[in-house]
Amino acid sequence: MLNYLEKELAVILIENVENKQMNLTYKEAAEELGKRINQTVNPHFGLRKPLEMIARVCVELDLPIITVRVVRASGTSRKMAGEGFYKIACELKPMYKTMSDEEVWNLEKKLVRECKDWDKLRTYITRNVK
Repeated sequence: MLNYLEKELAVILIENVENKQMNLTYKEAAEELGKRINQTVNPHFGLRKPLEMIARVCVELDLPIITVRVVRASGTSRKMAGEGFYKIACELKPMYKTMSDEEVWNLEKKLVRECKDWDKLRTYITRNVK
């Protein structure tokens, strides 16, 4: 089950995908989440667990891992998902273990873009909140 913070973050990600917006940096995701829950969220430490929980729910619902939309800031070497994404993606989808982090990131991005129905996730987060 997702807690309130995780639910709000999932809603942000669904809106991001459905509105065909650009990927969110960890900082942008934390700021938007902070506005919605009315508290400060640390982008370095406050998103790891919520992103992992949302990824687990996505796989459980047979959906692409929507958390692929949260990326490192452009000041880093590559503007892609953090190491935590690759680790959880490989755990949840063992076939990814033979792929590079960039290959996994590109494939999940494609799957998320191609997914036209996020209602299963939306229904899950409205019915299963801690």
